[in-house]
Amino acid sequence: MNNQPEQTSSVESSESTNGPRAGRSGRNVGLALVGLAIMVAVGGAWFALTGGAADHRYVIPKGTAARLDNGELIEIIPRELSLKAGDTLTVVNHDVADHFVSVTQVPAGQTVTYEFPSPGVFDGACTVHPRGSVRIDVT
Repeated sequence: MNNQPEQTSSVESSESTNGPRAGRSGRNVGLALVGLAIMVAVGGAWFALTGGAADHRYVIPKGTAARLDNGELIEIIPRELSLKAGDTLTVVNHDVADHFVSVTQVPAGQTVTYEFPSPGVFDGACTVHPRGSVRIDVT
């Protein structure tokens, strides 16, 4: 016979089967919903403040004027750009020469940002496109 005492394990709980776990789970769902609501509110505010506007950015690298003078065909900006009202066009000119992009001149070493607040079609010269012109269609 084994004279060692029998080991038993018993856990007594006064909590029901739906005890604190169910409460914590419900609280976690509630917190998740509050977090989601905050994210939606912040996203909506951001969209309202920015109007969903986009910045179309192009960079004219150093040496572009020399390449053009050597007869090289360069297309930094597409022949046609499609923008939405409120969008901006930013052109960064790292070259030593001024360049023209439709509605604006971009001086050497400068950055120019032009906003298109309302719909329209803008045709103009473009010194960084092989055809020498660009059309900006704003809807």
